[in-house]
Amino acid sequence: MQDLSPKLAEPTITKADWRPRSPRLYLAASIFSVIVAGFYCIPLTPVFIKMFVNFPALEEAKKMTGTIEVVGQHSYSARWPAAYYIVTETGRYQLYCGLPTKRISCFGSDKWVQGATGTVWFHETFGLLQWELLWQQPEVRGRTDAMPYLVEKNHFEYKFNFGFFQGKFFTVLAALGVALYQFMRYRTLKAEQINPQTGEGH
Repeated sequence: MQDLSPKLAEPTITKADWRPRSPRLYLAASIFSVIVAGFYCIPLTPVFIKMFVNFPALEEAKKMTGTIEVVGQHSYSARWPAAYYIVTETGRYQLYCGLPTKRISCFGSDKWVQGATGTVWFHETFGLLQWELLWQQPEVRGRTDAMPYLVEKNHFEYKFNFGFFQGKFFTVLAALGVALYQFMRYRTLKAEQINPQTGEGH
């Protein structure tokens, strides 16, 4: 049996009915992508230091003599190493190794270096450049823990691990690429709003 019920016409969308997204949305997306890129640039600080800053001379470091104090315990599964201090005649000063955003454990052993006495050379950006310590724990009293300046310098200049930062570097590039695309879309749509005839030719 033939269906005689009236059929509703399907709505059609013409080019005149279609409206592109607001340019402001693309501008906001571009700004957000730049923020994401900036956020992932922070962990890349050691790379920028490696590229643009020379390893300091030992004379640029602050030389301090006193007793080492270790707070907390270093674990390779933990994000941050233990906190290190040196107690001198003039006060208690924090020490660290490695570069900003990539601090690493200092000394040969956190357990045995607790209470050790000796001299350290400390730089605000590069951390400990050299140390000469004498362990004082009963089991190891009299043993030394030393790191020569040239070892730290050679490690920074010739053994810097760029591969560790590879993932974050590509994330920054991707975010900047998205930001550029969104900004170009913003400019195109903005130009079409100012001169509507520009968009008719596409």
